[in-house]
This record gives sequence, structure tokens and C-alpha cells, in this order.
Amino acid sequence: MTRKLTLLGPLVFILAAAHAVFAWMHRDLRPVLEVLTPPPGHLAGTVAAAGDNQFIYRIWALDLQNAGDTGGRATPMHDYNYDLVIGWLETLQALDPRAHQHAHLAANYFSLTPNLADVRRIVAFVADDWALYPAEKWVWMVRGVEIATARLKDREYALALSQRLAAYDLPAISFIIMSLPAIFLEKLGRYAEARVALNEALQKRADTVTVDERAWAEDFILRLPKD
Repeated sequence: MTRKLTLLGPLVFILAAAHAVFAWMHRDLRPVLEVLTPPPGHLAGTVAAAGDNQFIYRIWALDLQNAGDTGGRATPMHDYNYDLVIGWLETLQALDPRAHQHAHLAANYFSLTPNLADVRRIVAFVADDWALYPAEKWVWMVRGVEIATARLKDREYALALSQRLAAYDLPAISFIIMSLPAIFLEKLGRYAEARVALNEALQKRADTVTVDERAWAEDFILRLPKD
């Protein structure tokens, strides 16, 4: 028994040393982990929900939010497959089109990618999602206008989005948001159209526009160059 224990000590030491050498030699190897898997089809989603769409919505929204953390490693946004990102956002949208979480993820997280083509796709998703419930989700459309302006540097696109938003004349949005089309038109040098757009906003909000807002609008129109 003593002899066996005497032999066991060196054997354990040799095995530990071999393991240490092996680990050191392969220290730079990392498993290939998927950032995102393909989103489930409609049938698979229905089965996974098991009658509780709200539960599976929250689970998948958290999974999508945390997808870039692969084993303690943060994945750069430009490494995301945006076909899968959009697919997952649409899956969440189908589960609960009135929810705000997927719009939040799109507008405030996935729009941070340096790939501007993917940013444009995200803005398009946000705009389409807003159109489902415009009175409840208008804030995300405003965010889409901001992204189109600041990230895409595309005033024509920002103008088109702001015109869609202003056309609804939602009571919840402020007069300045109603005035966004006029502001973009002025920046594009389309002064006559800007004048018309701001006058229309004033007419629509005639009963609610404040004294300061009216003064700003009148000064804006006065300062527009003559065509």
C-alpha cells in the first residue's frame, strides 16, 4: 500500500505537468461561438411559446440583447450578421407588435453598427414597426429621423421619415416635431416647400401652439430666402 502511494505521487505530478504544458501550448485557441442563430420559423415559435407569447418574447429579447457576449468576449457590432438581427427583430415584432423592447433594441443598440448599410436597414425596420401603432410608438420614429440625420447624413431620407410622422398629426407629438419637415426642407434649399410645410403645421396646431412656438415659426418663415 505504501509502495502504491509512493508511485502515485510522481504520477500525479507528471500528469499535472503534462496538463499545464498542454494548456499553455493551446492558450490562444478559442472555440468558435455563434453570435446569433437563425430565428425560428412561425411554427417553431408557436411551439416554443407554448401559449405564452409574452414569456417567450421576454426570453428571446434578452437573448438578442446579450447575443454579443460569447463566453465572456464582447463581439464588435460590425461582426453581427444583420440578416439574422433583422430576422430576430421581426420575430419579436410578430410575438408582440405593440411592445417597445424590440424597437428599443433596434433604435438604441443595433443602430450603433459602423456598417451604414445595416444602419439603414435598422431605420427602415423602426419606421415599419412605428406604422403598426403610430400613436403609441411615435418616439421611435423620431429616433429614426435622428439616426437618418446623424448617422446616415441623409437629409432626404430624414425628410421623408419626418413627413410620414407629421402627416399623422398625433396629439402626443410636439409642435417642433410637426415642424421637422420644414426644417429639413430649409436645409435642402427648398424654401418655398419649407414655408408651406411650416404654415400647414401652424394651421394644424392652431389651438395648441404656444406663444413662443408661434413666434419661432413666424421668425423661421421670415428668415427663409425668397425663391
